[in-house]
Amino acid sequence: MNRYFRFYLKMNIFLAKLENKYPLARGIAAYISKNSHYPLYENTDVIYYAKAEEALEAQLQNLRRQRNLFLWEYFAIQNTTAWGRIEEILVEKAGKRRGNQSVL
Repeated sequence: MNRYFRFYLKMNIFLAKLENKYPLARGIAAYISKNSHYPLYENTDVIYYAKAEEALEAQLQNLRRQRNLFLWEYFAIQNTTAWGRIEEILVEKAGKRRGNQSVL
């Protein structure tokens, strides 16, 4: 089976499930997927914060709890107080795991 056909089939199954659960969401989900050229994902969680400070605190708490490999992606980071707090945690974690193939 062609990989594009599998992708198309998977996407249609996902959109059908989405339409059953949230009828109004199917159209916008299909539009975003088609125009962004990225697949839709299911079984994921998103939390929206009203203020950036609340989001930063949640990220810092999650970062402190991480014990294993994690992926954190940012498009731009400025050398600010917020980045200093993130960097402090990362440096601390790298120091604790230096013997266990940590990379920072």
